[in-house]
Amino acid sequence: MNGQYRYQISFGYRLTPAVKWLIIINAAVYFLQMILRFNPLLEARFIYLFGLVPNLVNKYLMLWQFGTYLFLHGSFLHIFVNMFALWMFGSQIESAWGSKGFLKYYFITGLGAGLASYLLSFHSPIPTIGASGSIYGILIAFAFLYPDRKILLFFILPVRAITVVLLYGVLEFFGSLQPGSMVSHVAHLGGMVIGMLYLLLIKRIPFPDLFSGFKKILKRIRLKQLEKEYKKMQDENDQDDKPVMH
Repeated sequence: MNGQYRYQISFGYRLTPAVKWLIIINAAVYFLQMILRFNPLLEARFIYLFGLVPNLVNKYLMLWQFGTYLFLHGSFLHIFVNMFALWMFGSQIESAWGSKGFLKYYFITGLGAGLASYLLSFHSPIPTIGASGSIYGILIAFAFLYPDRKILLFFILPVRAITVVLLYGVLEFFGSLQPGSMVSHVAHLGGMVIGMLYLLLIKRIPFPDLFSGFKKILKRIRLKQLEKEYKKMQDENDQDDKPVMH
């Protein structure tokens, strides 16, 4: 290269095959939803056919809804946040597990989130939509695989991945106690819990050390103390080795 170096600046992680197709399918379905909004009746039929509606599952055994609800979204912000997280974290998990392993995990956590939503609102006629359950499953997997990887919380504060994910979990738990948005928060928790069980029992990945960062700080403090003590001992020895002048 004629002695010249090339520098590449990138943001995030490369787009892996399964993640790419999931984003394409989600975007295509959302585009279809946008078109159907010109006819509210058709839009409602589409959502009630492919969203997760517990009442319809009970009456008509619409079991496909446990998979199709993952590809519907309620707003641009909803799909953007989910697809952004899918790219940022899902691509790294797919690189570690392969496309087949990643897709298996994605749909298992999505199914777990759907089941949690279904059991909580067994007779509800209100549809649940969105890939958030799978995304929360991806977050917990990322935290297990890369617990010490730094994530910019609010794009400013660098925090350990496992700390961020646990914080999300706590927030979702307290959110689930609020009556107005209980179903969606429980669905998110369902994805996290199923994901964690899968990682612990199937993947055999040990639970990350929550206090490794704190232990490193204590280790540094201890090393500094030892360095001071060693230096003090050297100074004392140097004083003892000096000749006595009469």
